[in-house]
Amino acid sequence: MKYLFTISLLVLFNPSIFSQNDIKGTAWEVSYRNESPNWIYLVGFEQNKGKQNRYIMMTKDGYIFSTYNTQTWTLNGKKVVFKAPNYTLSGTINDEGNYISGVGMNYDGDVWDWWAKRID
Repeated sequence: MKYLFTISLLVLFNPSIFSQNDIKGTAWEVSYRNESPNWIYLVGFEQNKGKQNRYIMMTKDGYIFSTYNTQTWTLNGKKVVFKAPNYTLSGTINDEGNYISGVGMNYDGDVWDWWAKRID
C-alpha cells in the first residue's frame, strides 16, 4: 500500500508523466541555417483571446519582437508548428520532450532546417 501511495504522488506531481509533449510554459533555444542559437521562444497562451496559443520570440540579449500578438503555435501529438507573419516552422518533438527538429519556410518559398533545445 505504501508503494501505491508513493507512485500516486509521483504521477500527480510530475507533469512530464501526463504529457512530455505539452509545451505550454516552456522556453526553447532555437537555431537554424547551421547558425549558433539565435532565438529564445517562450511558449504559452493568451488568456484574453480564448486561450489562443502564442509564443514570444526574443534574441538571446533580451530584445522581444513586437509581433508576438500574431505568432501562434499548434501541437498535435509530437508535431509542433510555429507560425509568424512571414514564416512557418514545422517540427517533431523527441520522446524526452527536450528537443524539436524540423523544416522552416518563409512566404518567399525559402526552406531551411531548424532545431530547438528546451532550456527551462
